[in-house]
Amino acid sequence: MTRTRAQLVQAQTHTQTARDLLPVVQQGRLIWNATSDQPQMYDGTKWVEVFNSDSSVPGDSITGNIDANLLDGDIDGGSY
Repeated sequence: MTRTRAQLVQAQTHTQTARDLLPVVQQGRLIWNATSDQPQMYDGTKWVEVFNSDSSVPGDSITGNIDANLLDGDIDGGSY
């Protein structure tokens, strides 16, 4: 059997109201929230924002190690 990589993951689009009215939601479900214009995932208890390419992460919220080879763009005003 040949396996290939998906080139596109497309989540269902829901307004926040429609999302909250979904009758059964499994942990890990991914949607596009049309109200906030953001991808969201259900963590088993609540909907959480999923970072996209326009997102940023505050440095003080990072724990653990980051592979420097995965960094690009501007960090503290410098390019890497």
